[in-house]
Amino acid sequence: MNFGIDLVCRICRVTLSDEYFWSDESGYPTSLCIGCARKSVAGLRIYGVICWQAMLDACYRHADPRFADHGAKGIGVYEPWQASSLRFLNDMGLPPPEGILRRYDKSSNFAPSNCSWSKNTRKLLRNSGTALNGIIA
Repeated sequence: MNFGIDLVCRICRVTLSDEYFWSDESGYPTSLCIGCARKSVAGLRIYGVICWQAMLDACYRHADPRFADHGAKGIGVYEPWQASSLRFLNDMGLPPPEGILRRYDKSSNFAPSNCSWSKNTRKLLRNSGTALNGIIA
């Protein structure tokens, strides 16, 4: 998506490339990089939306690198979460600054009873593989 403008983080002033900027539900781009997003309450809300979108992509977008581990195996997303990042964040709360969305049962869907935010990302990554945009791959 190209808005015909250079997107720059409003805090650290880093230029945001097309692959590293995110939009809110209205489709308008945010003005925070992921690093700054993880350091403020408003930013954590944006980071939560980024994780929500990453979760949907992993389950439903065939081109996503995580699709083979999620959507191709029949992993889906709790239906109310599919339609609204606000519902997702209301159920899950804001992520911790270095948080990753994880599922307790890796063979079950992303749902309130099967998900939590985890702060211990190093241990999770060591045991689970890699993380991409806030979810365990």
